[in-house]
Amino acid sequence: MLNTLAEEDVYLTPEAAEAFLQTGETSSIDQSNSYLFAGRLLDPSIMEDAIIIQLKINPIINSYNQQTEETAKAARSQEEVADESAKDVNQILDDAGIENVEVVPTINSVVLNRTLEDQFRQYQAIPNRDSLSIEEWKESAAGMNIEKAYDAIKKIWSKGYPKLEKGELIQVVPTESDIKNETGFQDFINGPAAENADILNILDKLNLNLSIFQTVRQKPSNIIFEGAIVDVEEKVINKKDKANTSIYTILDKKGNKISQELRQIIGANSLGVYSVKADAIQAAEKLEKEVDTGGVYRFGGINGLSISKNERIINKQGEVFVVNTGKTTFDKGSQQSIFIIPFNKFSNDFYTNIENSTSISEQDFINNFVLAAPINFDSLGKTYSKIRPNEMIEAWSHKMIILSLKTVLMKEQI
Repeated sequence: MLNTLAEEDVYLTPEAAEAFLQTGETSSIDQSNSYLFAGRLLDPSIMEDAIIIQLKINPIINSYNQQTEETAKAARSQEEVADESAKDVNQILDDAGIENVEVVPTINSVVLNRTLEDQFRQYQAIPNRDSLSIEEWKESAAGMNIEKAYDAIKKIWSKGYPKLEKGELIQVVPTESDIKNETGFQDFINGPAAENADILNILDKLNLNLSIFQTVRQKPSNIIFEGAIVDVEEKVINKKDKANTSIYTILDKKGNKISQELRQIIGANSLGVYSVKADAIQAAEKLEKEVDTGGVYRFGGINGLSISKNERIINKQGEVFVVNTGKTTFDKGSQQSIFIIPFNKFSNDFYTNIENSTSISEQDFINNFVLAAPINFDSLGKTYSKIRPNEMIEAWSHKMIILSLKTVLMKEQI
């Protein structure tokens, strides 16, 4: 809002700005002594100032209030969904007698951290995504759901599970040391977990697949298209009438149906399941072209850097660029060059980014570019509010255009 006001040459007084930034609410702004225009304080009792407030300021305030309300509603909806999912998970565990099982949080869990990093890379590879850092993404609904699922699976595993060994069904109960060090946990996820109804139910409530935690891929039976991002599986219902009873499903590289984000790329209403082979392959090829695995690769040999798609890099002139070549494309290519986009031309549109991309060689990259360092800030108290550097305000003199504003107001009143 402060930026939009500044575009109209309107600024808040320092006192009003401080009050607004602490609360984010426009109700904290006193209309009678809070606005600066042309270097002076506006007085709503003066006709010219009232016109400026009515035509310049109030529409911006109203628009901000509306956007804030919509954002708050969306946030509440996400919180409600997350709370509901958490209740469902807890109920499943409670019904299984597992809810109260104590499991020491494993901050350095290999299973959890590998899964979060892998899923974050996939998130980064999705076009039109929000630009969240990995720490911000972990706090999002997607990241939190993965942690909820991990905690639930670990609780179920720690309670013990049946396992068929040498023709006999035995009960395996991990020791305290096993639980602390996660010894055997990955084996459980790769095998017996897939047969556990409670785990499958929990994952369904959280809209997740067990495969994101697994290290062993369940390869589908009849793949007719195999790509770097997705595969296409053919299933024939009636072999005597293959032409009319075949179903073609796009799967991710772990054999699951593709995520909602990928389905949106190939069509808002697409489920990734087709009755026509050519349509399935066309959709899979579109995903191969527009989506990258998001993996890290090294460019520039021994003296190069480890980078990934959408990484920010800076040249010696201080200009910022965004890497537009992903690991999948890099591995397929000659590995002699990559594509980068000037930061001010980077967008969420795949084709726009292609148009604005420039090729750079390994030697040019080594000699002229470095990675953009992440910016870290100290945690501040509740009396502080977030503000971007370009939102800092400064009152200074501007030309007043009172006459034209009067004319507009008089026309509205006629």
